[in-house]
Amino acid sequence: MQGEIIRFDLEQQSGVVQACDDGQHYPFQLAHWRSGGLPSEGLAVHFEVIEQEARMLIRSPQKQMQAQGITQTKDTPPISKNSDWALVAIILAMASLIFGPILVPLVWISAGLGWREIRKLPEVYQGKGFIAAAVILSCVVIILTLSFHPQPAPTP
Repeated sequence: MQGEIIRFDLEQQSGVVQACDDGQHYPFQLAHWRSGGLPSEGLAVHFEVIEQEARMLIRSPQKQMQAQGITQTKDTPPISKNSDWALVAIILAMASLIFGPILVPLVWISAGLGWREIRKLPEVYQGKGFIAAAVILSCVVIILTLSFHPQPAPTP
């Protein structure tokens, strides 16, 4: 018989099942539960009626639910993320502190590509701060390189 658990008390280890066929209520004991876990209210079950008691209770198989996708409405703004090129620019700028000015042209190229990406799709990408920091840091690397490695004086 098919039914639904309408009440279950864990302390008393007993509950009541309402049959779907005739609407009758049948008491049951936890000892008659045959599925994994504990019974709970609202759970669909299959059971046998013996001496006006529900016995051999098992959870009724339920059809698999279909996954619901999340759709964006026009009211919610799209999620913005940092431009990958902006992140590459700041990482290269930090690496240029160690490896010297050899990486500075790569910093400027990736900063330019990041700036272009942000200007094209400002609602999707952000990262102007990373680009500005990368360009400033690369300029600092050039200034430090020139100040610590002066050009040799021409010989007469």
